[in-house]
Amino acid sequence: MNQCGDCKECCDLPRIAETVTSCGNPFSKEKGKLCQFYSSGVGCQIYKDRPPPCRDFRCQWLMSQDGPDPKPHSMRPDKCGIMFSVDTYNNFLFWEGWQGAWRENGHMFHEILPFAEAHHIHAIVVDWATGEGVLCKDAESDKRG
Repeated sequence: MNQCGDCKECCDLPRIAETVTSCGNPFSKEKGKLCQFYSSGVGCQIYKDRPPPCRDFRCQWLMSQDGPDPKPHSMRPDKCGIMFSVDTYNNFLFWEGWQGAWRENGHMFHEILPFAEAHHIHAIVVDWATGEGVLCKDAESDKRG
């Protein structure tokens, strides 16, 4: 296992459109459906040949583990219910790992929202049930209301 431990949120939450593995085999995955190549206690069974979307992705929690300010274990996606990532438009994305995770753990984002606003970056919550993105300001308002 790697630094991810038992976390498998990136193998579960996002949808991966049709693509190919590095050895040319077709690959796709539905949103919220655990990848067929994930194996408990092992991780990715095709790690060396995984497709580009998997190869290029590292969640923000994992990236922080190599930096000067590693995020605590409690913020690992499988522990807090939120997978943090940055999309190609430089938006912060918060993927809900289970329904209601944003409402349960929204307190974690108080330091992130001011940073995002100061740098003119959108912070978006990706809803567990629908897969639709909601701006954090709107999600925070919804959380209180």
